[in-house]
Amino acid sequence: MELGGELLGGETRAGGVSLTTGSISTATRLLIQVGLIERISLAGRRRDYFQIKPGAWDQMLEGSLHDLIAVRLLLAERGLKLLEGKPLHLRRRLEEMLDVYLFFEREFPALLTRREQERKEAK
Repeated sequence: MELGGELLGGETRAGGVSLTTGSISTATRLLIQVGLIERISLAGRRRDYFQIKPGAWDQMLEGSLHDLIAVRLLLAERGLKLLEGKPLHLRRRLEEMLDVYLFFEREFPALLTRREQERKEAK
């Protein structure tokens, strides 16, 4: 992994803290799964190296919108259907959650568009 311009391999000391190979391996697999980092090879070196994928942050933001929608559908809307006809105090928190998620679903696409425009202007 690259950290401050320095490539890091499996056994690493970061900030004076020893990290076990197992904890690095687990974290690395997770970061690869979510698409944040990628494995790279360096000519003449046998170790694995990793770097943050170009565009990974924007990809994660776009994925976040899909995650917001999935959580809203799964939790808030299903929960409210289960609580139909129940007292308001039982429904209030789910309605608040639904409100928040609907707000972000409305506003998030505009943020992604602005982000993309700023990236294009910066090039």
